[in-house]
Amino acid sequence: MIETSLFKKKRIHVFGLGISGCAVAEFLIQNAADVSVGDDNENKKSLARDKGLRWMGVAQCDFSQIDILVLSPGIALHFPSPHQIVIKARENNVPIVCDIALFLQVLKAAQKNSKVIGITGTNGKSTTTALLTHCLHQAGHKAVMLGNIGFPVFALDTLEEGIIYVIEMSSYQIDLLDADSQFDIVALLNITVDHIDRHGSFEQYRDTKYALLLKHLQKNGYGVIGVDTKPCYDFYHRLLTDEYDVYAVSYDAQSDIHNGVIVKEGDLVIRSSDNKEQPIVRLDKLPTLRGRHNWQNAACVVQICKKMGICNDIIVSALHSFLGLPHRMEKVCTHNHVTFVNDSKATNSESTQYALASYPVIFWIAGGIAKQGGIENLHSYFNHIVKAYLIGEAADDFSDTCKEYQLSHAITRDMETAVKQAYQDACHWIEQHTHTSDTNILPEMPVVLLSPACASFDQYANFVQRGESFKEYVMRLTG
Repeated sequence: MIETSLFKKKRIHVFGLGISGCAVAEFLIQNAADVSVGDDNENKKSLARDKGLRWMGVAQCDFSQIDILVLSPGIALHFPSPHQIVIKARENNVPIVCDIALFLQVLKAAQKNSKVIGITGTNGKSTTTALLTHCLHQAGHKAVMLGNIGFPVFALDTLEEGIIYVIEMSSYQIDLLDADSQFDIVALLNITVDHIDRHGSFEQYRDTKYALLLKHLQKNGYGVIGVDTKPCYDFYHRLLTDEYDVYAVSYDAQSDIHNGVIVKEGDLVIRSSDNKEQPIVRLDKLPTLRGRHNWQNAACVVQICKKMGICNDIIVSALHSFLGLPHRMEKVCTHNHVTFVNDSKATNSESTQYALASYPVIFWIAGGIAKQGGIENLHSYFNHIVKAYLIGEAADDFSDTCKEYQLSHAITRDMETAVKQAYQDACHWIEQHTHTSDTNILPEMPVVLLSPACASFDQYANFVQRGESFKEYVMRLTG
C-alpha cells in the first residue's frame, strides 16, 4: 500500500467509480481520509458497498463540508455543459482534480528520486508509452506505465526508489491537473480534431494539449514535440523563442529540425544541433512499428532515451524486441494467406488513416459511434480498400460516404458477420489474382483490418472489448 499523511482527515469526494475511481477511493481510505463516493450510475451503489465505500449522491453532496473533489476524466468538466457535481464544487470553491494530480503530490512528498514522464497527443499515446517503458526496461531502469493506458496510478502497491513513471495523459486528465502537478519530461506527439464535444472547440482542445508542456513541465525539464501536424509544428517553433528546452521529432526529414530525431530514406536518424545526421535503424526491420505514425512514436522514444543517456545499441535492440500494443495494428494471425489485424484502438478517422496507409490490399471493418466528420477525410486511402464492412450505429452514414466515392461495401451491422464476409471475400480475391497455386507471385497479400474510426459504446463497453470480440470471431473462423 502507498502510504502518506497528506490526506489525513481531509474530506474528499470521489465521483466516478471506474477502475481509477475505485483505486483512488481505496487509497484515500487506507490513508485516513474522510471519503465519500458517487457515480451517475446508481447501480454502482452495490460496488461501493462491497468495497466499504460511503455512497453520496449528487443531491446529498454538501460541498461546504468537502475539501477536494476527485473527478473521473469521463465526467463533463466544461462541455456540452458542466456536470452538476462540477457546478456545486465550483460554487463552493472546492478544488477539482483527477487521481493523477493526487499521485503527483504523493510522489513529490515521498522524495523517492523518481522521474515522471507525461505522454500526450491525439494519436499514438499508448504505443509510445508502452514502447518507452519497454526501452527503459531494456536499459536497466525501473519503469512503470500508468494513466490513460489502462493502469490506474493508485493501483500501485508501493513507491520505490528511483522509479521512472511513464504516464499516458488524455486531454480530459490534463484538464484536471492542478498547478502543483509537474512532469520531468513531456512528449506531445500530434494534435488533430477530436473530442470537440467535450472541449467545445478545436482551439480549446489544442490548448489543453499544449498545457501539459506550458503549465506542467518542471522548470529544468524538457519537452519532445512531434511536428508532423501543423498545431504541433507551430507550437514547437513558438517555444524555440522562449526559455523551453524542446526537441522535435518527425516522420519526415524536415530541414528546419535541428537537435531531434527524424525519418529519412527509411532510416530513423538522429540529427544534432549542427545538422550532423546519424542513422541508427532501418524502419522496415521493425514489423511491430509499421506505418508513419509508429515511426513518429519510435522517434519520440529514441529522443527521450538519448536524452537520458541510453546508448544506441540498447535502443535499437529494444525497438526490435518490442511486441507491439494490443488493439493497435495488432496482428492476430494469418490463415490461408489472409492476415487479420486488430486496430480496435483506432477510435477516430485520424488514427484509422495510419492503418489504411500501412496496407495496400485491405478488407476493412469500420463503424461504431462516429466522431465529427465521419470517414470523409479517409477517401484518399480508399484505393487501398477492396471492400468495406460497416458495423454499428455509423453504418448507414458510412455507407453514404462509400457510395459517394464508389467504394465497394456491405452493411453487416455486427462483428461476426463482418469477419466472416471479409474473410470469404479476401479468399476470393486471392483466387482471382493467382492463376497458379503459387501465392508468392502476388506483390501483397490481403489484410482483414478492424480499424473502426469510431467509438465503441454502441455495441461494446470499450475498444478493448471490441478488439477482443474481433479476435474471438477470427479464432472461431480460423481455428
